Amino acid sequence: MATPRESESYHYDVFLSYSRKGQWPSFVANIFLPAFDHLLSEELGQQIKLFQDTHEIRTGEYVQERLKRELVRSKVMVALWSKLYFSSDWCKIEASFMLSRAESFREKQVTDRLVLPLVIHDGADFPPLLNEIQQQDIRKYANPYLAKDSLRKEELYEVLRSFAEDVADAIRAVPDESFAWPYGDPDRYLAQLGVGRPDQRTVP
Repeated sequence: MATPRESESYHYDVFLSYSRKGQWPSFVANIFLPAFDHLLSEELGQQIKLFQDTHEIRTGEYVQERLKRELVRSKVMVALWSKLYFSSDWCKIEASFMLSRAESFREKQVTDRLVLPLVIHDGADFPPLLNEIQQQDIRKYANPYLAKDSLRKEELYEVLRSFAEDVADAIRAVPDESFAWPYGDPDRYLAQLGVGRPDQRTVP
């Protein structure tokens, strides 16, 4: 197990994990993130610090180490789950790392709610080990072409308001000193999610 340097500390409140394939980047940039950023900042009483990996080209081991560094610097992960998410080795690597951190927190009998997922597509075929994780279903709103003044967009805003409250509670529950704790064994989760060597070179 690896341990972060104790001289460092958390840099981000949230690590945002999502598939960069298809129209999901458009949905995140134009629909989801503006509302979520605003609502969570209001809940915390300050502008949130969010890590969002927008790289379109991956370069193997270097990127894997960079993502690990940013994951360990983030208090919680907000993940947008879909079939494309779980067809991406990189997305599964991100999820595995944070799930292993949650396990190490659980062993210390503190909060283990470090992964807060929103289901944006499918849900029936997700890996079984994720069934016990509380999930928020927003499939009916996960439309990159959602009209600006539509009733459905207003409904999504209210759903995200409640979700932001949950995320804020999860962030507050993470002890500052936990940054220096060992972060478990991601390889065990990688195996259960069906990931071999992390050598995917395309967008996640």
